Amino acid sequence: MRYAASTHVGRVRKRNEDYYYIPTEGGPDLMIAVADGMGGYRGGDVASKLGIEVLCNVFASRSYDNLCDLEALIYDAVNAANSAIWDYAQDNEFLAGMGSTMVLSAFMEGHAVIANVGDSRAYLLRDGELTQLTTDHSLVQELLDEGRITEEEAYHHPRRNIITRALGSEDSVLVDVSRHEVREGDILMLISDGLNTQLSDTEIKGIMIKHNDLQAMCGDLIDSANEAGGHDNITIAMVKISQEVM
Repeated sequence: MRYAASTHVGRVRKRNEDYYYIPTEGGPDLMIAVADGMGGYRGGDVASKLGIEVLCNVFASRSYDNLCDLEALIYDAVNAANSAIWDYAQDNEFLAGMGSTMVLSAFMEGHAVIANVGDSRAYLLRDGELTQLTTDHSLVQELLDEGRITEEEAYHHPRRNIITRALGSEDSVLVDVSRHEVREGDILMLISDGLNTQLSDTEIKGIMIKHNDLQAMCGDLIDSANEAGGHDNITIAMVKISQEVM
């Protein structure tokens, strides 16, 4: 498996509140994640970093033998991250209200098991075609699902930054967990919304198919999002699927 990741503060924000994980020495293998924090003075960067750290700790502490076990582990890990963010905010008054989105993927038996909370997304690039694998938990997505706005209106909607789910709540969080078959050569990409609010899926695909090197792909995507305005932090984590998970 080949991994790459990059993050950038963008051209408008003063602080980067995104955080990501790709496999590193001592960390869990065959898993990637992106979190986009929000809320309070320094709350966003604390929430996203804490959420990813707890996620990795849970993965490192538990084993799984099949895809059902993996899905259960992912659900538990994301809810552990949710509880940790809530508890930390209760103990630190100046962080009250902090939260984070999260999207992650773990790989086993020829599948990517993906979980998301909020509007950070997962995409699959296969044979030059780009497919969004997650559904945003956002006000605009709800309006789109109800048929009250079009795709074009959704892309330019003034309230597209309002999300309907996030980590950092007192109660357990509803996590969307889905299972997707993957093939050798597929590229699985996780992003914060700082990318897709600046570039359309067509633009993202056009940039991705220009590159063979994953890190160059990440860099070009971030540069292009910044050239388009860079109104938010931009984070990308990706993996090219190999026989390791077949």
